[in-house]
Amino acid sequence: IIFTAGLLGKALGATLSHKNLDTNSNLLRDVCRRGSESHGLALIPLFHAFGASVNLLGTLKAGGTVYLVEKVDFPVIIPWIQEARITYTGLVPMVYYGLLYHPACRDLDLSSLDIAISGGAPLSMEIYEKFCDRYHIDVYHGYGLTEASPVVSWNNINIPNKPETVGRPIPDVMIEVHDAEGKSLPVGVEGEVVVKGPNVMLGYFGRPQETQTVIRNGWLYTGDLGRLDEDGYLTLTGLKKDLIITSGFNVYCQEVEEILIRHPQIADVALIGVDDLMRGQVIHALVVPEKGAQPDEREIIRFCKEYLSRYKCPRKVILVKEITRDNHGKAAAWK
Repeated sequence: IIFTAGLLGKALGATLSHKNLDTNSNLLRDVCRRGSESHGLALIPLFHAFGASVNLLGTLKAGGTVYLVEKVDFPVIIPWIQEARITYTGLVPMVYYGLLYHPACRDLDLSSLDIAISGGAPLSMEIYEKFCDRYHIDVYHGYGLTEASPVVSWNNINIPNKPETVGRPIPDVMIEVHDAEGKSLPVGVEGEVVVKGPNVMLGYFGRPQETQTVIRNGWLYTGDLGRLDEDGYLTLTGLKKDLIITSGFNVYCQEVEEILIRHPQIADVALIGVDDLMRGQVIHALVVPEKGAQPDEREIIRFCKEYLSRYKCPRKVILVKEITRDNHGKAAAWK
């Protein structure tokens, strides 16, 4: 059971079966042709579905060696990354940014690395191109979610890499794009991404109603928007759910807004995601002050940190007079 913010914006335990994890952990062995010579670097925490299923179980199942680290501290880990001659790793975009720009990586030799995977958040084309150019290795972008154990699709060594996409479905997994009525849409048309296959979770632990909401007729409704091309590659175009992905972590706006609105000087609040080269997006809070109040940005952020993990807290507070919302409750305009 891996707890996640869930597709419904609240803490839920995704129940992953032996078959679920077995399906995803086969990726390294079957798709990447990994074996006992593989040296995998596990920088993604093992409580994360990708860290557990692919980085750990996948490498061990292939007979390889997994190198675990306590935290991402480049000056500490860079020397033994080179000594261990790492051949495979799956990382979030923020780490690829660090491998390019952190001073400890100035003379880094990654010539042993032949499989580099990016997931958890969109990898900007700028970072992708600079990493490939500097280290002379391709990066394979994929897509997944905890409820799918987690990998759903992936650019990989057996198919042409389309880095602007998140690849094709992994073996035995089907992807469709559905409209609001649950009907399959044709190639090139945007809709909700739905997934079916042996990677789809059994359900949310002890929450049958929530399970039935996201798994319908065998299809897992992801809440992500996308479209398929004529070759079966998936491109993600947005989020149906009110969600911000920062540094590979999912942050549901409603959870944070419910905390901030308790602040005595805040009359209304809405979160927005602002593009950031390193983190993918950063969280900004639009705040309408109570009449006559003059809230302090630092004090509001400190207030938020009392109740939530640091990655969920806004990095900037913007004072506005009014927030206009769309039909889904998201901030559409402000002044």
